[in-house]
Amino acid sequence: MESGDTLMNGRGQSRNVMRMIGIAVTLVVVLQGCDGNGAQPDPDPTDSLRVDLEAFSEARVAGDHLELIVSESGSIARGFWSYHRGDGGDNWVLRFLNGAGVVIVTERDDIRASTSFSWGRDIGINKFVLSSQSGTEAGIFVLDESLDDYEITNWPIELGAPVNSDGSHKRYGDHMAWLSIEAASPTTAPGLEALNGLRVGVSVFVSEEPGFQNVVFMRYDVQNISGTAIPSVQVGYFSDTDLNHRDTPGIRCTVNSGLNQSGYDLSRDFVYAYLKPNSSDGDLDPECYAISAGFGFLDLTSGNASQGTEASRIVTKSPFATYYPNFSDALIDDPQKLSLALRGLDADGNPMIDPSTAMPTAFAFSGDPIEGSGWLDERNDLRHLISKPEFSLGPDETKSVVVAWVLAEGESYVEAIENVRSTFASVKQARSIWDY
Repeated sequence: MESGDTLMNGRGQSRNVMRMIGIAVTLVVVLQGCDGNGAQPDPDPTDSLRVDLEAFSEARVAGDHLELIVSESGSIARGFWSYHRGDGGDNWVLRFLNGAGVVIVTERDDIRASTSFSWGRDIGINKFVLSSQSGTEAGIFVLDESLDDYEITNWPIELGAPVNSDGSHKRYGDHMAWLSIEAASPTTAPGLEALNGLRVGVSVFVSEEPGFQNVVFMRYDVQNISGTAIPSVQVGYFSDTDLNHRDTPGIRCTVNSGLNQSGYDLSRDFVYAYLKPNSSDGDLDPECYAISAGFGFLDLTSGNASQGTEASRIVTKSPFATYYPNFSDALIDDPQKLSLALRGLDADGNPMIDPSTAMPTAFAFSGDPIEGSGWLDERNDLRHLISKPEFSLGPDETKSVVVAWVLAEGESYVEAIENVRSTFASVKQARSIWDY
């Protein structure tokens, strides 16, 4: 879309994109900010951030290489990585996920409840929707350093938008999209009442710090607004990761990227996807396998929900599949079963079994694909569900969960795996870019 393009809202009225956004920001929302002549418009703090959802229900967060599509349910609908080689060579575009977001289960007064963003067969029963409050408009808000010197008059503090100690708007990273979500309207289905009373602030941000342009962060601030304690809260993060890239000019990669492999790095505590050469591929260039993407939890210095990772559970598409049928998303059809999944168990409460040791485990595919040892994934279209240890929330209390996504390349699948591992380890050490 070019700068002067317009969008049509639900009533068929045309609105200029930049009038809808109101201020030029480096963070891309549909396009980078400028008027039809390429000039930067005068900043107007009033209504400068909210994306008009009558016209547009997604925001794009773009850094140096990354672009994310953030939906109004707080999920990452799609993610793209555009990497230009330093030697002036090929531009490699990778679609690294098709859907990712937060999953929550609560238990209060012996009632379990759950909600999630929508994926596959609508796991979680309830869905997240934009929060609303009298006098405060819901929406996706975008923010970057160009707005630091302005008073943002429509920054929705009432909905939990982050603020500095002086009450001004708080920005995470260099480019940020923020929205507030809650469970869908109260439902009459049994066992779902308990989740009402939770609000989640979603911050998606990227950094321009050297060495971290291929990293994206998702922060979930889980707030109890019910007025009574919630003794048990489980939070998970789900992703359908597909290493899906365009062919490099002169090199045709015919690998079915929907069938990439997954691994869990126990020492670094994160999930990663890779594609190892297979005899069925034929004679393909090593570059066809030289990409990797991974994600995992980061523990904040303060306000952290809980330490570490509870489980990294595989999720298959169908209970009729020949591989791990008991771990199908179709079997997670109530809050109890989702609670079990967040503990790394199947719908009957049985653990995953590591075939290399014949022992139960909460972490799937924890072997080393480079060494060829331990439990290794084959080419299956699997998804991953990682989870935090459960925690409690007192009245009006907020606890936070941070997920980091890392992308890397190399000259081969081995080098790509090594690079995504080392980059995630570096991210954990670089607290200044995500530990707010």
